[in-house]
Amino acid sequence: MDARVLKKRIEDRCSGSASGMCIRCDECGDPGIGQQLFGTDTAAGWAAYGKLDLIFWTVSSALGAAVTTFAGQNYGAGKMDRVYKTSG
Repeated sequence: MDARVLKKRIEDRCSGSASGMCIRCDECGDPGIGQQLFGTDTAAGWAAYGKLDLIFWTVSSALGAAVTTFAGQNYGAGKMDRVYKTSG
C-alpha cells in the first residue's frame, strides 16, 4: 500500500479523534483502524505475536535474573569453578 494512501485513510477514519491519529478510536466507535486497513487475519496475527513476545521476554528475564543471582552467590563464596560453569 502506498504511504500517501495509508495516510489519507487514517486521516479519513480518525479525523474526529482528539489525538488526530488512533489505532482504536473510542470517540467515534471505530473498531480499529489497523484491523480495517490490514484485515482481521493481520490483527489476529499481531495479537498472537504480542502474546508470544511477552512469554519470550518474561522467560528470558527470569532466566537472566536466576543466572545472575547464582553466579553472584558463588562469586561471593569464592567458588569460581561454579561461576565458570554458570557462564558456559
